Amino acid sequence: IPDDRAINSDNQEDSSFIDKLIEKQLLFQGFLTVLFGVCIGGILNFIALLAKEAEIANAGFFFLVCTLCIFLSRLVTGRIFDKKGPAWVIFPGTILFLLGFIVLAQSKTMTTFLIASALYGFGYGTIFPAIQTWMFNLVPAAKRSAASATFYNMIDVGNGIGSITLGMLAGKLGYASIYWCSAIIMTI
Repeated sequence: IPDDRAINSDNQEDSSFIDKLIEKQLLFQGFLTVLFGVCIGGILNFIALLAKEAEIANAGFFFLVCTLCIFLSRLVTGRIFDKKGPAWVIFPGTILFLLGFIVLAQSKTMTTFLIASALYGFGYGTIFPAIQTWMFNLVPAAKRSAASATFYNMIDVGNGIGSITLGMLAGKLGYASIYWCSAIIMTI
């Protein structure tokens, strides 16, 4: 197995700090990833508070169902991505993600809460690896670490923005409002 680390390290020394964090040819995909991250921030930080506001006990079941659906979605969507390309996976995943937020914003029972979890989980499990793989496929092998950095940095930036802005929104309009906002973001 050839070791190309020495070749790649020469190119990386010439790169600026920003170039190591963000791959410039992936700005569109990075923007989509930020939007995705904003919506994830709303789930990670406020789902238990939404459940409390809606008087739904055992909010942890949301993540149990979500995790199961993420796992199941990845069994199928990788093959679809490989055969047909990113649009065939990202658009349906976005619709599932969007529907998950719409159902979640209206959840008043454990049943609707778990339906929202399943939709969110299938959407997340579809979108997350599809955007990441799409980004990797758009750059040469030597720039995959920068593509990975771009993906994860944009997820984190989105999560941070989502936590702060959606938290302020929840303080004024209630927790259901942040999931309506997340649904709007997913339409972009």
